[in-house]
Amino acid sequence: MEKTGKKQLDWVLVLLLAGFFICLAPVSASLAQQIELRAAYYSPDNHPLTLAAKEVFADIEKMTQGRVKIKIFASSSLLPTEEMAAGVNEGTAFCANWYMPYMAKTIPLFNLETIPVWTSGHYKAVIEAYENGLNDLYTKALDRQGLKNTKIAGVSMCLWRVLTTKKKQVKVPSEAKGMKIRSVGAEADMWRAIGASPVNITTPQTYEALARGVAEGATNYLETMMDRKWLEHTDYVTCINLSPVLMHIIYNYKMLEKLSPQDQAIVETGMKLLAQVTRLRIMEGEGYAFATIPEKFKTVIYTPDAKEHAEWVKASEPVVANFAKSDDALVQEALKIVRKYNP
Repeated sequence: MEKTGKKQLDWVLVLLLAGFFICLAPVSASLAQQIELRAAYYSPDNHPLTLAAKEVFADIEKMTQGRVKIKIFASSSLLPTEEMAAGVNEGTAFCANWYMPYMAKTIPLFNLETIPVWTSGHYKAVIEAYENGLNDLYTKALDRQGLKNTKIAGVSMCLWRVLTTKKKQVKVPSEAKGMKIRSVGAEADMWRAIGASPVNITTPQTYEALARGVAEGATNYLETMMDRKWLEHTDYVTCINLSPVLMHIIYNYKMLEKLSPQDQAIVETGMKLLAQVTRLRIMEGEGYAFATIPEKFKTVIYTPDAKEHAEWVKASEPVVANFAKSDDALVQEALKIVRKYNP
């Protein structure tokens, strides 16, 4: 888990970099007209994701001496969530905090996030895999799909997908047989293989589905279960730690051409730091959720032991094997990276 000290060090480095480029800039640069860039966010204005962005964007404006301002459009007011990648590529927004599996049907590589290949359960393994190859593969996949102006800056969220259930605690896969579980992407195939019934509904629909019994369980990261009040209708949480909920910061690098070289460097570095700072803020919220949920919702949180976790890994193997059959070169390259950091 990353620490606040690491974040502070990163900011020091950026400030030094920014200062270097500002010193190189001609005096007239301070008089340059301000350029406003737009950021598309699905989260509300007061959500930790959005607040983290405001924090970084304010520093970018300061480091460019006001020449670059990034304005946030929260609550999907600029772009619908599913269209954020296309919108960034076309220039409707300069950057966005985006959930890649929305495009998994057209880009098979993005199914990697919901495939239970991250079986070590170690946060660091996931981040290292992305920072050492997967982010670049994602950019290649977008380019191949025709989104040639879009780059991946980094992972902005990485939290383990947990299972929450009603009335019945699920410690091992066999205990989920026959249950109706709201799940997404390739994860749904795992529940189906186990003998459960995956329910295909959106995150906003899940609260009502749990209340009415349309779903008897659901998966997501813990904080969103708390924020969206799913836990009002469930009794148990199981930390199966097979796949993470990931989000990425994406941006249109072609739009940077309108900036001076020194401002380009500041903004591009800022995008990478936006991913890191967002990740830290979200992790802080997840820590708060784990600390407060048992008392607030009377929810029992259970972490499977090594033997039980091995059963979850075994239950997921058919889904992983099927994904590994893909003839997509990017998928095969991605699996090599995953196995390197998550053997």
